[in-house]
This record gives sequence, structure tokens and C-alpha cells, in this order.
Amino acid sequence: MLKVLGFVGMLVIVAIAMNMAAGLGAFIDINSIVIVFGGAALFALAVGGSAQSASSALDNLGTGAVYFGWLGFLIGVVAIAQNLDTISDEGGLNVIRLGEAASIGMLTVLYGYLTSWVVVPVIKSLTQDVLETGCCRELWFIHFDPSSSTSPIRTNHALPNRNLGGPGEYLFR
Repeated sequence: MLKVLGFVGMLVIVAIAMNMAAGLGAFIDINSIVIVFGGAALFALAVGGSAQSASSALDNLGTGAVYFGWLGFLIGVVAIAQNLDTISDEGGLNVIRLGEAASIGMLTVLYGYLTSWVVVPVIKSLTQDVLETGCCRELWFIHFDPSSSTSPIRTNHALPNRNLGGPGEYLFR
């Protein structure tokens, strides 16, 4: 329960800081979200494949979020440099437009680090607590036997000290 309170507290502090700095709307950009989270998910899949454990997948997701955050920033810098003429007014550089464009480019880095340093560790911690406290102590394992022409074999296992991952598919009951 304290972990959930800590997670909510972190989000509230970040939201308050964002609101005081420039308003929450300044920190939301759909293109940046797609670049970071889409890239991070594809990075996790490319690095770990489908056989990776849940913990490994979350680690790869966090790493990919940081990488794609910086890639998004670099793409934003190149876009700003290519479009300086549209940011300029009557021969002079419009600093307000430049600041707006740069802030959108920086959002990808923010999203990447928030994902890697806040979201991923909290999800891993809460998932581990759920497994240890017995909230979902039974797990259905579906094993596929390629030599059998019948339907998959489904077995029920208790979950003490068992890590998610490995062969087969896992479904919580």
C-alpha cells in the first residue's frame, strides 16, 4: 500500500511542478508520445524477442524509452535547424517561436526518462508485490506440444518464488 502511495505521490509532485512551470498542456505532445512509447516498445521487442521475462521486457522498455527520447530530441533539433526561416520574422529570429519548437523537441527526453526512472521501476515493484502477496497465486501455463495433434495442454500451478518468463504462455486466473 505504501508503494502505491509513493507512486501516486511522485506523479502528483511531477504534475504540480509541470503545472507551475508552464501548465500541464505544455507537457503533452502526441507526436512525442508516439515516438517514445512506440519506439520503446519496438526496441524491447527487438532486443528481447517474445521469450523474454516480464522483468527483462520492462528493463528493455525503459532503456528503449531513453534511447528514443534522445533520438526524438535530435530529430527535433534537425527539424528546427531546417525550418529557421519559418521561425524568423522579417529577417530576425523570433525567440518565442524558437522556444516553442525547442520545448516540443525536449519533451521526448522528458518522456523517456520519466518512463525509465519512474514508471518502469514502479511497475516492476508493484508486480513483484502482487506475486509475493498471493493476490494472483495461481497461474495457468499453456504448453504446446508440437508432436500432438490435440489441443494445448493446460495446467494450473501455484506461484511461490516463480519468475514470469520462459517457455509457454502465461495467463493469470
